[in-house]
Amino acid sequence: MVKNFYLLSKWSLNGFLRSPFIFFILSLKMPIFPSEHIESITGPPFSPLIDGNFPILYLILKGFIFSMAAALWAVVGLTVSAFIPSHFVAIATPVIASYVLEEFTSIFPKWLNLYLLTRSANVLNQGPFVSFLYFCTIFLLFAALAGFLFDYQVRRRIRNEVV
Repeated sequence: MVKNFYLLSKWSLNGFLRSPFIFFILSLKMPIFPSEHIESITGPPFSPLIDGNFPILYLILKGFIFSMAAALWAVVGLTVSAFIPSHFVAIATPVIASYVLEEFTSIFPKWLNLYLLTRSANVLNQGPFVSFLYFCTIFLLFAALAGFLFDYQVRRRIRNEVV
């Protein structure tokens, strides 16, 4: 029971509780009040929220998807660092994995392309809430997959320790 709690706490702390901080740091690149016309910046699937006078909801959904993507890369970094225990690997893996996996998934259909999913592109041609649920589902599934790999490696290391 203690081992399961340890794994769950490490996974949740590294992946999902750091995502608002990562979102804040990376949101410095995103203009909140653009100087151009808003129609040229916003695109589907969330542009109906701007047209329907819900700009706050637009910002919340875009920010949440961006933080879910950042949490995915943090969990991938945690997983790789469980296989290769090095501080450099733990720090550099989220950036490298983001680049490599986004480039690798560019050969897949656009609904599985991580580059487009991270940037909230219109991959389903559905409404904003269907797209939002799809983005969240994909990021949670990939994070769960990385979490299961992390769980496997940690359990394997604990079994092999000499007491």
